[in-house]
Amino acid sequence: PTDQTILPSFRDIRAKTLRALYGLSDGNHTLQLYIDKSPKGSVDDSIRNLVDLLNSHPSYATLSSCSGRIAMFDPSASATADGVGNDIDEREGAGDNVGSNIPSGKGSGRWALSSHATITAEQLIDILDDNSTDSTSDNNTPLIFKHEPLLLHVAASCLPRAEKLLSLALSLGFRESG
Repeated sequence: PTDQTILPSFRDIRAKTLRALYGLSDGNHTLQLYIDKSPKGSVDDSIRNLVDLLNSHPSYATLSSCSGRIAMFDPSASATADGVGNDIDEREGAGDNVGSNIPSGKGSGRWALSSHATITAEQLIDILDDNSTDSTSDNNTPLIFKHEPLLLHVAASCLPRAEKLLSLALSLGFRESG
């Protein structure tokens, strides 16, 4: 075996990825499902071309992705299971189903905001106003503001291909790659 030998598990990983994303195993993109392993469960519209480009290369397969998001978390709030909240993407029809009033999964609290799209200052002010009058929240506890960049999980056919993609990502400014 050489460094370029395709890892035994890669063929299966790639086939599963292509079936989930495109409904096919051969990369012929006629049925585009765009289902991935991200918490949202699908590829964000704004990075579909990038995901398609990576998956069109025979040495790579994307596993999960996120175009980036802006979020605010209220750690003091009592989470509810009704799904009513401040999901800007959902209100604006962007097709994102990130639940904001759904429990965080890591204890108490709720997402006061979660958006994969650009938000306006007015939308942010509305979220802050809503949070200040929310009966489930301790208004003296600061919200946690998060701005998360693009995220891609990519499987490579072999270590040299992984190193090549990692080198490219780092050279393009993706400092948190690894």
